[in-house]
Amino acid sequence: MSQPATLLTFNVSRLDQVDFKAIDDWLINTFEIALVPCGASEQYQDGSCEKMIVELVWRILHLTSRLLQGVKIPAFDAGRVLKVSAADQNASQFTVVTAIPFIDSMPADVTKTAYWVALQIIVNAVKNQHSSEYLHTLLDEIDKSFIKPMSKKIATGKSTLPILIAVYDKKIPFRHLGDGCYQLGWGHKLKLIQISTTEADSLIGAKLSNNKFISASVMRAAGLPAPQHIMVSTEKEAIDAAKIIGWPVVVKPLDLNRGEGITIDVNDEKTLIEAFNLAVKLTKATSVLVERHILGVCHRIFISGGELLYAFKRIPKSVTGDGIHTVAELIAIANAKENVKLPWKRSKPFPTDAMAVENLASVGMTLDSFSQEGQFLPLRKVESTEWGGIAEEATKIIHPDNVDITIRAAALFGLSTAGVDLMSVDISQPWHENGAVINEINFSPTFIAELSKPYRPIYIDRILSDDGRIPVEVFVGGDAALDIAKERQQKMTAEGVKCYLSSHELTLLPFGEQLILNTQSLFDRTIALLMNRTVEAILLVIQTDEFLHCGLPIDKIDKITVVNNEIKDWNNHNRASKTRYNELTRLLNEYTLPTQLN
Repeated sequence: MSQPATLLTFNVSRLDQVDFKAIDDWLINTFEIALVPCGASEQYQDGSCEKMIVELVWRILHLTSRLLQGVKIPAFDAGRVLKVSAADQNASQFTVVTAIPFIDSMPADVTKTAYWVALQIIVNAVKNQHSSEYLHTLLDEIDKSFIKPMSKKIATGKSTLPILIAVYDKKIPFRHLGDGCYQLGWGHKLKLIQISTTEADSLIGAKLSNNKFISASVMRAAGLPAPQHIMVSTEKEAIDAAKIIGWPVVVKPLDLNRGEGITIDVNDEKTLIEAFNLAVKLTKATSVLVERHILGVCHRIFISGGELLYAFKRIPKSVTGDGIHTVAELIAIANAKENVKLPWKRSKPFPTDAMAVENLASVGMTLDSFSQEGQFLPLRKVESTEWGGIAEEATKIIHPDNVDITIRAAALFGLSTAGVDLMSVDISQPWHENGAVINEINFSPTFIAELSKPYRPIYIDRILSDDGRIPVEVFVGGDAALDIAKERQQKMTAEGVKCYLSSHELTLLPFGEQLILNTQSLFDRTIALLMNRTVEAILLVIQTDEFLHCGLPIDKIDKITVVNNEIKDWNNHNRASKTRYNELTRLLNEYTLPTQLN
């Protein structure tokens, strides 16, 4: 496996005949799940109930992985089927033992529910209940009963899963610490991230950047182009501010990002009061900003590690004319394309409401108008979290001077990662020639789903210089295994490696002194060492069948040395059976190459 694991055991009813090809076609067309052959099924006879159960569970594991990702839980490895055996004399039920990805600090009920839902879906698929009508009802029910309620239990941001996918693809180990914060890498190589924020980001800078009034003042003082605005607390103050600044104006909350609560192109007092009240309703502050309207479009410049990562133009929710269809038909086509996606992967609907009609009128169009090919047809004035929008790649056209001021702005606030919004009529022109300004600077910016995909690995490379791994070797057996592991530790320490050793009972520092830890399990001791920034290598001495109860805390073993089979039962401390010993070594082999088992 390529992720730490825990064991899951459940019962499955006997099967007589299953059309796995039909199920596989359904899984790939519906959930985009492309299965690889299940290695575990090779040990069972063709046509046997056991083999069919293994194949069935293999599909349940893959579907569960996809469902968990739907609620932003990074379970990327589907898992393994370890054992199948008859649960009764009639073999009407089979007990299945699986190894599944273990993600720390995640609600257990979410994971258990995901496996139950996947089981029900696959069982229904076996019964050939995958007609188009059934499928539509099924997906809506999954979204309503599982995805939406379970997502509320998971503390994470929109960027977390895309980043962790890049981490997983680069074979970097990760662990959830809680509240959406993840540890990347082990020991002395580890780094911490939360959404797109890293431990290199300044907490003070984050606080300053979250206040648009203060951040603009700081940028102006540093010689950077920033918006001119006035902070107001009443409707009268807002009107007075607009008269001072000059119409049109922009009204925005003091402390929100991603276009939330913003009203642009305000030209009269009535609209101003409505915009003021909207911003007041959404902000946690007591004041809002009335700002001079700036010509141009907002461009998000994503800075990481003091360099440009990528840039894009933030286009409002809109459709593009094709010279054939009316605007209403174009909107219907756009919504139809979204509706073929899984419900939880769809973007915000393309609206036909009064606001859409108003914005279309601003370009001389109605819902019944026929458009010209390539014509821009706005349904909203700005791109925002509430309404969505379109991201247009701009990385290759942004002028170097514009890159320079955004890098300087991020450094000014001590932010290694920042989303700098630059208002510009043409981002390929330098800011000092076309009046562009830095509209705001965003702490922990969101990675745009598809557009950011090629840039995520680069972002990870700027956090970790390699795969973040340290050597992990395992020694299996009784006291003799501990003695051999100590010899290995002495050798590695002599070579200048800060090598730590641990069994379930004790943990040793590089020179053999005992490290006192508040735990009495090898699983927890291993986690403690993986979180220790001084550790450069780990030697684990496995003397019990503990990992058969709780799974492994690591996703890779560099080398296994089996000294003897003198392991103890974790529950009663008696010698474990040969069966338990074989199950343990089999589990360990899932995390290392078979040729490395001595």
